[in-house]
Order: sequence, then C-alpha cells, then structure tokens
Amino acid sequence: MGPFPMRERAIPFESSQEYWVVILLRVAYSSYSLHPVDERARCDRWTFLAGETPDQQIDDTVRLTVTLEDEVEGGENNVVRVPISIIILDDNDNPPLFKEMPYETSVPEDTPLGTTIFTGIYVEDPDILGDTLEVVCYDKSEEQAGFSPCTKFEIVTLNATSRRYEGAVVLRESLDYSKKHLHQLILNATDGEFNSSTVLEVKVEDVQNSPPEFLGSLTGVVEEDDPIGTLVMTIQARDRDRGQPRKVVYELVTNPLDYFLLDPKNGELRTAKPLDKEALSDSTGVISLTIRARELVDGVPGNDALTVTTADATVTIKDVNDEAPTFNNREYSTFIVENPPNGTPLPHLDMIVRDTDVGSNSEFSLRLEDVSGAFVVEPSTATGSTSVNIRVANSSLDYEDPNQRKFIILVSLSPLS
Repeated sequence: MGPFPMRERAIPFESSQEYWVVILLRVAYSSYSLHPVDERARCDRWTFLAGETPDQQIDDTVRLTVTLEDEVEGGENNVVRVPISIIILDDNDNPPLFKEMPYETSVPEDTPLGTTIFTGIYVEDPDILGDTLEVVCYDKSEEQAGFSPCTKFEIVTLNATSRRYEGAVVLRESLDYSKKHLHQLILNATDGEFNSSTVLEVKVEDVQNSPPEFLGSLTGVVEEDDPIGTLVMTIQARDRDRGQPRKVVYELVTNPLDYFLLDPKNGELRTAKPLDKEALSDSTGVISLTIRARELVDGVPGNDALTVTTADATVTIKDVNDEAPTFNNREYSTFIVENPPNGTPLPHLDMIVRDTDVGSNSEFSLRLEDVSGAFVVEPSTATGSTSVNIRVANSSLDYEDPNQRKFIILVSLSPLS
C-alpha cells in the first residue's frame, strides 16, 4: 500500500470567518481512500491511500473524481468536482513463466551431434522492468558421472527480451539407448530477480545398431553313456537393441565329432550320437563348440557385424567305467632255465596293461591263472596303466612238465578274490 499526496487549495480564508468544507471521494476503486494529512478540520493538503498493492498488469491507470462541497446556510451548497488520474508505474514483481508445456521430445540414438532436437522453449514475463530473460540448464549434483544432461544437451537462445524468451535444445554428446534411454533437463528461467523452472524430457529411441548378446552360462556336463537326445544346455541370446528387438536363431559353427545338435529356434543343445570320452584328444573330456547367433531381419538371418555374434561353449563329457583294461599284446613268450631261484622275473615280457577310463573307473586287478602254482603276477592291483611282471614262485620247475609252460593272466575291473 502506498500514499498518493495532492496539494489542492480547497479552503478559502476571509478574515476570521471559517468555511467548513466536506470532501468526498467518488471512485470506482474501493481500494483507495482520501485522508487529510493532519487531524485539523480545515487543511490544504490531502493524501490518497491505496488499500492494497496496485497491479500494473491489471490496470496501468486509475481514474478518480474528488468532490469538494461546502455548506451554505439557507442556500445550496457549493460543489466542486475534480477528476484525477493516477498512473501505476511497473515494477519487477512477477517471476517469468514457461509456456506451451509440457516439454518432451523423442530422439533416435544415432542422431548426429549438433542437431537441434527441440525448439519449443517459450518463457513470458508480464513485467516491463527486469533483465533480459535467460534460460539455463540446472545440473543436479546427484547426476551420475557421464550422464549429466547439461553436458549432453545445450540450450540455445533464439530470441530474448525482458518480456519474452524463445529457445531451443541442441545435442552435444552422443546418445546410447542401452546406457540411458531417458534424460530429464531441468530448465531454469530468470529475469535477474525471480526464477521459475520446468523439466524437458528427452526420450532416446533405440535403433538397430547392436549385434545380439549371449545370456547365462555356456557350459554343460553330460555322461558319456547318456542316451542320444539328452539335453546338455539351452543357449540363450537376445537382440541388444531393446526398442524393437528382433528374434534370434542359432547354429553350430564347430562341432567336434558331430556329437551334438543345436535347435535353431529354442537353442536346445542335445546329444546327437553315443559319446565316447576316450575318443577325444583332450583327456579331460572337454569339448569346445562355437555357436553363432543371428538376428532375423524380415524373417531372414542377418549376415553382418550388426546382426551376428559368436561365442564359445564348452561341454564336459564325464567318464563312466565303460572301457575294459587291455594288454599291449595278445600273447607273450619267454624262456627261463630249469630250477631258477624263487622270485626270478621272467625276462623280455614287456607286458603293459592299460585302462583308458579315468579316476576310480580306471582301477583294475590282476590274477595269474596257473594250475602249477609256479608263478605269481605283480602288481595285483593298478590304476590307469602299469607294467606287469611275472616271477617264479616255485623253483622246482621241471622241463618235462608241459603244464608249467603255459598260464593265463586275468584282469578284472574289481578286486579278484
């Protein structure tokens, strides 16, 4: 509220006679009143008071009529009407306001740098006074490193005065849908004293520019005696472009010994034939497979770096006790003098027994089937591979006894009794 002083010589003075004056305010605005400067009945100075703060944006001019009336005994009163105009001067007392909201736009992730992605930033300020309007991007301190919208986007002023602003947003850093698909820019408008803010949402549109990716584990285990068609693992891959992802199909690039089949649609890897761990060049039973995933482009498998990816999978074939121990020869022959000392080894046998199974599955026992009891075999048990010796157990060997010239060695997968 503020005073509006006026100087009006409304009361004449003649000698000592006083004229009492009635002053009335005729005004269409109830928020104004007229008051004497002092409490004396007669005065030559009056003040207008505003009952509330004037608003220049509502009315820039207030028109009043002041009526002065003095009483005349026995006659009509003297009346004077004075029109008054009060000009309301503007002040910077209103914040700038964003117009035509909400602000949102969609941008493909492969949009070139320097592209104007949004042109609809409009700000208005009803005040005539104030600085030229300005809009800046407000960077929150909690923004993740590398994802600050105020570095990826620049606000460019197209036109600006103290009452109106028009701006645009330009892309300054590359976009990546897989890393962040929604950016929110906090726009702050100021007229030098007051501020207001709003949010511009930039939605990143995915484009087909990434090959598929494999998901989960690419390792499997299978027993070598598992039946044909046993499920080893399920291969999973997906299009890394998540906006409109394409379907993916699978194929085997390398498949040693053709042991496996891969379903192109559901990615199920199954055994295609009987497995034999001992047939592998790697004694650990590990088979390496190369698997290719292709995106379907209009129903046709892709064939470029943006639609194809490969990965290595490993399958371990677990050993089972399915291999019998074997000798390095079917028959062995040697000679020895008659009546040798006990413990004498038979010379030049070069006998070796091997079980190609692994671990406990390669354990075996040896026994000599000799009715004469003249010889013993050593060792009695072994694992994997061993040299075998035959020693004399009874030195009373007789050249004339043919039963002492032949015997059989038995090998068993379990201890012999």
